[in-house]
Amino acid sequence: MNTQNCLPRFNSRSKAKTSFAIRTMICGIMVAGFSTAHATTMASADIQAQLTVSPLGTIQYIPGFNTSFPNFTSTGNASATAVAPAPTNLGNGIFLTAQVTANAAPTTGAALGEAPVFGNFELMNRTVNDIDVTLTLMYSWNISGSINNPSLEQARAAIALDLSVDFVSLTTIVEGNTAPPDFRMGSGSSMDMFNVTIPALESTFVELSAGAESAAIATTVPEPSTLLLFGSGIAGLLLYQRKQRK
Repeated sequence: MNTQNCLPRFNSRSKAKTSFAIRTMICGIMVAGFSTAHATTMASADIQAQLTVSPLGTIQYIPGFNTSFPNFTSTGNASATAVAPAPTNLGNGIFLTAQVTANAAPTTGAALGEAPVFGNFELMNRTVNDIDVTLTLMYSWNISGSINNPSLEQARAAIALDLSVDFVSLTTIVEGNTAPPDFRMGSGSSMDMFNVTIPALESTFVELSAGAESAAIATTVPEPSTLLLFGSGIAGLLLYQRKQRK
């Protein structure tokens, strides 16, 4: 199994033309080693995103269901943290953030942290004419990590961001990284704008989903060809939670 090709590379933005599941799948990790040595590894990922609507004019902004589901697991001498505060309502949009860190220290251990967060609202048009609005999405992300011994360690960090209107994705961003042999770190930011028409006497449902995930594995007694399916991937989790709320 070639773990380097499991995750999307940096700047791998894809629009919602192909299957969301294919675009956002994040693979499991292969742990393989052939000698005993000291092992220490760390992976961290964070993302911030803000969505605003303009001009509101006669459009009524109705806050929706906003929540987060941070969780983490660990075994052996490993630890993980996952932080995803509840989204902040802006009055004409939403702000959300998520951050995770996983560490695995010199004895055998594995840790996984996931932090998905969701914010949504409705735009109600009570007039007899269609109204055009602009959705402005601003976001930034960062992925970092380190590996001491590539033959005994694995690390993964990824972020995902999805904007949907009436449960149809307008854009999906996935950035990810896995190692060994090396852990490529990176960061980025962007601003995207989308024109949306709110039909007369109807409402439009808007949702912004974001998540961060990191995993770290270290073993001083390696087991060659042991496959650890470590979590479903943060982007897949965003899709699952959205389906649960439809």
